Amino acid sequence: MSVQVIILLVFPLLGAFVSFFTRPAKYSFIGTALSMLVVAIYTVCLLGTDFQERIDFEWIPSVNVGWHLDRLALLLIALVATISLLVHIFSITYMEKDEARHRYFAFLGFFCFSMIGLLVADHLILVFVFWELVGFSSYLLIGFWWQQEENAFAARYAFITNRIADVALFSGILWMIQGIGIGSLSQLQSASELPLVVSLLLVIGAFGKSAQGPFFTWLPRAMAGPTPVSALIHAATMVAAGVYLLIRLSPVLAADVQLIVAIIGGLTALIAAISALTSYDIKGVLAYSTISQLGYMVMGVGTGAPEASFFHLWTHAFFKAGLFLSVGAVIHYMHYIGHHKLAQDMRAMGGIRKQLPIVFYGYTICMLALAGLPFFTGFLSKEAIILQTIVWAQDYQIGFLLPFVALLTAFLTAFYMFRQWLYVFFGQYRGEHLAYHFIEEAPLKIPVILLAVGSIFFWYTWNPIGRDFAFLGYAIGEYPMNGAYGWLTPVSILLAVGGAAFGYYRYHGLKDQKESVEVIRDEFDRSRKGILSLSFNAFFVDWFYTRVLSVAFIAFCKRLFIFDKKWIDGFINAVGVFTVLVSKAADLIDKILVDGIVNLLAGLQVWIGNMIRLFHASRVQLHFFWAVILLVLVVIGFEIF
Repeated sequence: MSVQVIILLVFPLLGAFVSFFTRPAKYSFIGTALSMLVVAIYTVCLLGTDFQERIDFEWIPSVNVGWHLDRLALLLIALVATISLLVHIFSITYMEKDEARHRYFAFLGFFCFSMIGLLVADHLILVFVFWELVGFSSYLLIGFWWQQEENAFAARYAFITNRIADVALFSGILWMIQGIGIGSLSQLQSASELPLVVSLLLVIGAFGKSAQGPFFTWLPRAMAGPTPVSALIHAATMVAAGVYLLIRLSPVLAADVQLIVAIIGGLTALIAAISALTSYDIKGVLAYSTISQLGYMVMGVGTGAPEASFFHLWTHAFFKAGLFLSVGAVIHYMHYIGHHKLAQDMRAMGGIRKQLPIVFYGYTICMLALAGLPFFTGFLSKEAIILQTIVWAQDYQIGFLLPFVALLTAFLTAFYMFRQWLYVFFGQYRGEHLAYHFIEEAPLKIPVILLAVGSIFFWYTWNPIGRDFAFLGYAIGEYPMNGAYGWLTPVSILLAVGGAAFGYYRYHGLKDQKESVEVIRDEFDRSRKGILSLSFNAFFVDWFYTRVLSVAFIAFCKRLFIFDKKWIDGFINAVGVFTVLVSKAADLIDKILVDGIVNLLAGLQVWIGNMIRLFHASRVQLHFFWAVILLVLVVIGFEIF
């Protein structure tokens, strides 16, 4: 194993151990924070060179696995390390009163180790091992506050949902290794198109990890974990793993499966955006937003633009982590003023920009980037994907529906983000009347500021509305941005501005407490009725799983239990009773008949022996005498006859 792989893997794992055993616990962040700082600096140094390396080693006899480092993997490792480091800095204050924070930082380190291992793994079995470790570490973090039943349930829900998709992924991997002879990701560069079934199995596994299609319900529930964990999961680790796998697989996916990927990505993006419109959970809105943006990335892969999907994955990591950490600061403030039960309810907030001004500005920049407004990175990367959907649509009769969905989702994204922005930071505080409480923002504000700065356009191009993205070519190869469809840029801008303006028009009236409560109550009541109920209940997918599918499955299991107990157990018990009766009958036959005959023969032999003994002398000389007599009689007999 090379020095590069050792540094990238061992440091996060070592940091996790140091964090877990550090006493006092308030210094437990040092282990993983320093390890991620080393990894971030090291990967940036490697990116400064034209670095690419592949290492093979024998895992078990006759099974060779290996690591593969290229620019794509290194960029994502740098992203994981950077976001993780900022999350650690933020968590110092956020988790300062939690007695189990040493366990928290250890889990974070293990999470980063698992994700980096996934990025450097080349052999498909090794990829799957780290894929499962990512799922396991997310389970630990989502259920970190396991003492509350709903948190433990959320962790199990997320874990089981991903395992269902992972069954398909593992089946596809085994098929590739045994049936096709492809054992590593690096072999895909020269491989031909995969069979339809194999492509579909691999894509299902990626959908599960990136919360796409029918698997998206686990991600909103994952909000049960600490908010910094949500920033890491949504920005640079777990959900990014599915998109990363799709990007690696994109050159060899079957054409029909790529069409499915594009459609599922578009539908998921739209459904999640609609679901975010009526959510009042401050983290729930961002969770649906992540699902929607992941839908954009999946859509980009399906339409033949994995480069654009990677670009959006990169930019999304910064502004989404910034949004989650900003929201974490707001939740921290709500706990600080004693409103623990309402800490995530946007209806109980308002005017918080006065208490957290730096966080407010950081949130605003990241929110504008997510809304897709010019001068921010979200506009650049989202523009690349939407443009590709238009190019792709030329080959399909109803393909224009996909760019329509992408543009409509962009409008809705701006709307619901301005809705949250106004609910949380503007107007007056809508909960119980309290005097203003000021809280020290540092070190909460430092990561938010850095992530907000990383969400501004000039890091990638000097033209805030242009299409010349040098970053794409540097990352994973030249990406020809189509110069046609010049109308797309003004349309995208108008839709983003229109969504923002509509959101402002709809919610800017939340000013005084009385009016805001009435507006909130009215909207809350309407969101449960009619077509809005689809949005409020996320199209009832989670309801279907928990109230229909799960209940039906449990009822089916109960029926199986009754059938098993009444019929199968009854049959087995009857066979057992019959066997006992047969055994007892055989025992009687053995004792009476078999043993009787044997005992009779033995007794007869004893009786005959006793009779002979009456005529048999006990002297040896007589034995010899009778033997001689018998011999004489035998000789006479032979002579006579």
